[in-house]
Amino acid sequence: MPDMRRSQQTAPASIPDIPVMPDHNSQDKFLVITPGLKIPLQDMQFDYSHASGPGGQHVNTTDSAVQLRFPFSSCTAFTDEIRRRLSTIAKHKINSRGELLISVSQSRSQIQNKKKALQNLKEIVRQALRKPATRKKSAVPAASKKNRLKTKKHQAEKRNLRQTPRMDE
Repeated sequence: MPDMRRSQQTAPASIPDIPVMPDHNSQDKFLVITPGLKIPLQDMQFDYSHASGPGGQHVNTTDSAVQLRFPFSSCTAFTDEIRRRLSTIAKHKINSRGELLISVSQSRSQIQNKKKALQNLKEIVRQALRKPATRKKSAVPAASKKNRLKTKKHQAEKRNLRQTPRMDE
């Protein structure tokens, strides 16, 4: 009689907001950022390697760490303004070839790490979509100017009193 504990496998927990991962070579699949903005998965490259951390000896035998490479500068879904904001927001994650690099090795599962990498990319792009608030110059209140000048005058008087008196005075 087969051991029932080994034959039952639990399904991996899914990260909400990302559909089940298609094969990244599929040309008709997209990562939906907003209803109007979709990034083709074929534009992304996934590299896999051994991860450190939890997993015991299993980690030493599987390529569970994921590195997502996304050449955002050549992505046709972005405007120049979004590309500029992306390069500012994620400047430490961009390599010399202009690729956005996202590395994830939190989970023992390659699929979970891949989903997390896509979720991270999604969050970075959403940040770039938000326009930064424009700074409004404010006038300095008259009372503040008056107090500043009064303090400066007081400090100058204190400095003058510290000087040694001259003989002709």
